[in-house]
Amino acid sequence: MSKAKLTLTRKQLAAFLSDPDAIRVFERVLDICNTAEDAASGSNANGYYAQFSDGTMLCWATKTAVVNITNALNNWFYGSLPAWTFPKPFVGQPITQLSVQASGTVATALNGLANSITAPNAYAICGALVAGANCNIQWFAIGRWK
Repeated sequence: MSKAKLTLTRKQLAAFLSDPDAIRVFERVLDICNTAEDAASGSNANGYYAQFSDGTMLCWATKTAVVNITNALNNWFYGSLPAWTFPKPFVGQPITQLSVQASGTVATALNGLANSITAPNAYAICGALVAGANCNIQWFAIGRWK
């Protein structure tokens, strides 16, 4: 592999992670990754990826979709987000993070361990029923490629 420097502005990072603590952790991950001896990165129709010689892989993407956040659960509503196929498959289940902006309303997204090595399942949760919400979804996953 050839060495590839990862660059991501704070604004781009904030689009992926809305929690300030998560941003600090991710910035630290990028610092560590940028000191790696060998790194390779690329992109395809499914998003972007970076692979490191120690076996760590990062994947990320931004997607726009129409989502129905109409299933009631106590005082909340939820809806399934469209599937995201990782740009490169992981060898084990990665940890995923995502943020969702639904039709001007910030929606929380349920995520965590992906349900497979190729795509995660996730749900948007909102305090109001939103049928046909235009959602901007930012995905991030970290795991192993070897």
